[in-house]
Order: sequence, then C-alpha cells, then structure tokens
Amino acid sequence: MTAKKQEEEKKESLVSKFKDWITIILFLVTVLGWITTYTSNKASNKAALDNNTKAVEKLNVQMEKMNEYIKTQSELNGKFIQYMEMDSKK
Repeated sequence: MTAKKQEEEKKESLVSKFKDWITIILFLVTVLGWITTYTSNKASNKAALDNNTKAVEKLNVQMEKMNEYIKTQSELNGKFIQYMEMDSKK
C-alpha cells in the first residue's frame, strides 16, 4: 500500500505542478495581451492626435485666408462708402 500511496502522491504532485505551470503560462499570455492592447491603443491614439493636429493646422490656414478676405472686403466697403458720400455731396 505504501508504494501505491507514494505513486499516487507522485502523480498528484505532477498534476499539481502541471496545473501551476499552466496557470503561470496563462497569466503571462494575459499580461502580454494587456501590453499589446495598451501599446496598440496608444499608437492609434497618437495617430488620431496627429491627424487632428494636421486638420486643425489646415483650418487655421483657411481661417487666416478668410480673415484676409474679410479685411480686404472691409477696406473696399469703407472706400465704397466714402465714394458714395462724396458722390452724394456733389
């Protein structure tokens, strides 16, 4: 009986060690998945930020052009009003 018990204990010990190794491997795989997900999310967020920054820069350039057009139009409107005032005084 003692030989059988020793054999069973060895089997239980091997099964226990096998379960422990499987648990460790699964934990490492999970951690690797978390790291991969975090890295890919960070990279995609950076890409989105870069795209948004470029879009904002383009909009700023367009706004500057629009401000120039508005400024030019204001100057022309002022000249037109002066001309109309001078013309009405005649």
